[in-house]
Amino acid sequence: MEIKKIQLSCDDFLFTKIPMPVVTEQRLTINNQGRYWYSEWKSGINYEKPITSYQSQASIGKTTAKEILELFEAAFTPDFIPISVNDGRDWHLTITYVNETTSEFASAIGYEIKVFNRNLSEYLRQTLKLDNLYLFDGKGIVD
Repeated sequence: MEIKKIQLSCDDFLFTKIPMPVVTEQRLTINNQGRYWYSEWKSGINYEKPITSYQSQASIGKTTAKEILELFEAAFTPDFIPISVNDGRDWHLTITYVNETTSEFASAIGYEIKVFNRNLSEYLRQTLKLDNLYLFDGKGIVD
């Protein structure tokens, strides 16, 4: 089934109070029209609630978007097995199809998702030119 868009939210909420403001959530949306939107939120003990610290949006072209969405379609099937770790670092993915039905997936951050011999996280960082994305493997998280 053809994908209309994906929405990925990655959380890095630890169980302790964070003394310095750090990025605790990232959100990425990619659609089949060739656009992406990216946002970061920071939290810390001086914040009553997370604040938006960075936002961007750009065109990546329909061809690149189609390739990315096809990788998501191949990786996230009903056979996908999530990994559960209770450390406060996880991701949530919603795939919306052109017929407006959705599929949802969630798992712990820190594990590679490979599809067609590609690390999906690294491929997205390189393609979108956003090196600090947590995505699935958590590469951008600072302990």
